[in-house]
Amino acid sequence: MRVVLEANARPGVHFDILSNPEFLAEGSAIHDLLYPDRVLIGSRPTESAQRATELLSKLYSSWIPPERILTTSLWSSELSKLAANAMLAQRISSINALSAICEATGADIEEVALACGMDKRIGDRFLKASVGFGGSCFKKDVSNLVYLSESLHLYEVADYWRQVGHIIYGAEYRLLR
Repeated sequence: MRVVLEANARPGVHFDILSNPEFLAEGSAIHDLLYPDRVLIGSRPTESAQRATELLSKLYSSWIPPERILTTSLWSSELSKLAANAMLAQRISSINALSAICEATGADIEEVALACGMDKRIGDRFLKASVGFGGSCFKKDVSNLVYLSESLHLYEVADYWRQVGHIIYGAEYRLLR
């Protein structure tokens, strides 16, 4: 984005790029906006970008507690969004893979999920087996991690995230290679 803006900027016009990803879930977007777990603001390490970050933080602090406003680098902000959705997709893929084992063995996936969810290190969220993940963000963000990993020549990492998507989407996901 920065490259495009710089290439088209008028003389004397200065701008900064901030990354401010949303973490809204389908069905609870308004609640998530009003009461977010965190607000993430990423910027470049320049004085003007830091001022822009402070201004955006001040805007958010009118309804978000300051301890929930996290400032990071641009890349950390962007990767945090991808990572959060990819980890949730991984969790959903895991419970669906376990569901297949339950069907083959006669175990009850809801009982297995309940038992696992009672482990405080795991928790009970995103442990409902289903046909896949809802919305477009999980698939898009997992695909972005596959693409980014391949671009960085991290092929085993790309294969790992591709497999997370493949558990849900099957052969359709393999076409994203």
